[in-house]
Amino acid sequence: MKNKALGALLRKEFYDVIRDKKTIIMMLLMPLLLYPLIFIIAFFVASMIMTSSERIDYTVALDLGKDDAIISSIEEYNKDHSKESRDGATSHIDISWEKYDDVSTAIRSEDIDLYLTKEDRGEKQVYIMSYSSSISRSSDAADVFSDLIDDINDKAVIKNIEDAGLDPDAFLSPVLAETENIASNEEKVGNLLGSIIPFFLVISLLTGITYPAVDLTVGEKERGTMETTFSMPVRNRDIIVSKFIVVAGVGIVSALINILSIILMGAVMLSYIRSLSGDVGNMLGSSLGSLRIIDFLPAALIILLILFAFSFLLSAVSMCIASFAKSNKEANNYITPLTLVVMLTGYIGFIPNIELTGPVAMIPVANVVLIVKELLLFNYDPEIILIVLLSNIFYAVLAVLLLGKLYDSEGVLYEEGMSNIRLFEKRSNIKKGLLPSVSEAWFVTAVVIVLFIFAGGLLQIKDGLTGLALSHILIIFGIPVMYSVYTKKDIRRTFSLRRAGAASLIGGELLIIGTLLIGSVLTDIIGRIFPEDMESVNASLDPLLGTGFVPALIVIALLPAITEETLFRGFIFSAFREKMKPAFAIILTSVLFGIFHMSIVRFFTTALLGAVICYATYKSRSIFTGAVIE
Repeated sequence: MKNKALGALLRKEFYDVIRDKKTIIMMLLMPLLLYPLIFIIAFFVASMIMTSSERIDYTVALDLGKDDAIISSIEEYNKDHSKESRDGATSHIDISWEKYDDVSTAIRSEDIDLYLTKEDRGEKQVYIMSYSSSISRSSDAADVFSDLIDDINDKAVIKNIEDAGLDPDAFLSPVLAETENIASNEEKVGNLLGSIIPFFLVISLLTGITYPAVDLTVGEKERGTMETTFSMPVRNRDIIVSKFIVVAGVGIVSALINILSIILMGAVMLSYIRSLSGDVGNMLGSSLGSLRIIDFLPAALIILLILFAFSFLLSAVSMCIASFAKSNKEANNYITPLTLVVMLTGYIGFIPNIELTGPVAMIPVANVVLIVKELLLFNYDPEIILIVLLSNIFYAVLAVLLLGKLYDSEGVLYEEGMSNIRLFEKRSNIKKGLLPSVSEAWFVTAVVIVLFIFAGGLLQIKDGLTGLALSHILIIFGIPVMYSVYTKKDIRRTFSLRRAGAASLIGGELLIIGTLLIGSVLTDIIGRIFPEDMESVNASLDPLLGTGFVPALIVIALLPAITEETLFRGFIFSAFREKMKPAFAIILTSVLFGIFHMSIVRFFTTALLGAVICYATYKSRSIFTGAVIE
């Protein structure tokens, strides 16, 4: 019976997806058209540049008397760069023998592009070029004549050496360097593809997933079928699984089509290059003539497996984000930051010399981009591949669990999205005495993190320990408090401002001591796995500890006990606790607390401590319990 219900839900969700033409376009047509268009446009532009027949005439006034060397160089240049020359260049130098009293005016009015004179300075002859860098053609003419004069100089040097009875080549180049590129043709092509393909794969995968994720969540809200779906005699878990399978399936199909499109386009371009004749064909043909496409098959299979895991992650995250919206327009606004994060992180593939170490292999998006790049270079590191694969699966599982909790919370699914953020309402219309909504918790969290990174970072750079203290007071503490005051929240309930009993404080202290012991062991284990990250954490604390024990104690230990408790165990936890089950609200608050500290080494320990403090706050119903034990 359960299998039949799940099968019926899958068919329903699948038909909902294919009903939307946008999904089909993004999933099928975009990958099939995107890469061919990119290559075609690139070749078209390159072809236009190479075959451009526009003639550039430089007018140069010579004021240097009889000079066979410069005249000969100009004639040779005109011959090599005529329309009939084999390289297709079309520039030409016209000589003017007219004398100009006002050279600047002649150049600015573009009567001439360059004025050339010559002086004898002892045994040297110096050519003086007058031009204007603000006029493109005049500047180009100066570049051309710089090259011509360099050639004249080289010829004069060789003649002087020969007149001295020496071998010019041995005299000018007594020591040479020769290079031997041991990279195979496949590795050369892989290096080129590794800088481009990962970015397009990640972006196109996100694009293919976004539309069905939005349609199967907020789309149902707009169509009014969400209530009907949840009123069916099926479990919420089956509804979630069916939606997730369909969205992830679309992502997997999109990944397959993307890879297939790249392979087919590469094969077509390879055949085209091999068919070229002339210099271009000989040059490219010598590099790609023996290219073995089959050698890329293992890399393609591993990439496909990683993209599957990554599509699960993107599907779950996109559905989680879209669940908070009440319309397609609002959902797209919510997903825009995700798109920007994925896009900006994807640019890491264009940065040279980024090493894919253990910690980096656990960073979402970046690990996918870099591992694809490494695989295209035939660097198969089983440990790193496993870390990337398992980390994406782990993040996907967490996102799916979060998605399940969201679908269990009618308050999240049916609340009014952005309209539930009271900051956007007139203050006179805001109802007094409410608790923060989940949307407001996410909004305030995002604002605090962004401001703490940028504004707080500037304060810390400028004023060190004082700047860190100001960042905590003005941002971490100030923003949730000011937001709560402006939106007329129940301050006492929002921040759990109740007296903590002695039993709560003693129990909390005992609980945190045990947690610290576990946390120290956990930190040691993680530090051994990621030693570089551990060193960077210790290095970041050294300047703060160097300011003195008492100031460091106040800013690093005592101040966060007030500011971080206000934000996490106060504002955020009160919002989550109102709409979610206590256990999930504690876990989600603690995960955000761990993420806020922005360190892989510190994440697990900080999240564990955050969970214990949050539990103590929940049981005692007092934020002071958490503040004391932190």
